[in-house]
Amino acid sequence: MAPPYLILVTDNPDDGRSCFQAIDVADDQARTPQDVDKVEALDIYPSTIREYEHLVRTLFPLFDKR
Repeated sequence: MAPPYLILVTDNPDDGRSCFQAIDVADDQARTPQDVDKVEALDIYPSTIREYEHLVRTLFPLFDKR
């Protein structure tokens, strides 16, 4: 079973980073976010990330509109 992860979703990640990042909350030493496709325990493929990043970048700006 995978350790607990906090999943971060952003439409403005740092250059070369994914919109989807994970932090292993069980590891007190490793609190640096990793792209979710780099976390083996989550079994998420880069193709899945690419598919949904477009959705995040399209929808998140709509939350800023009032």
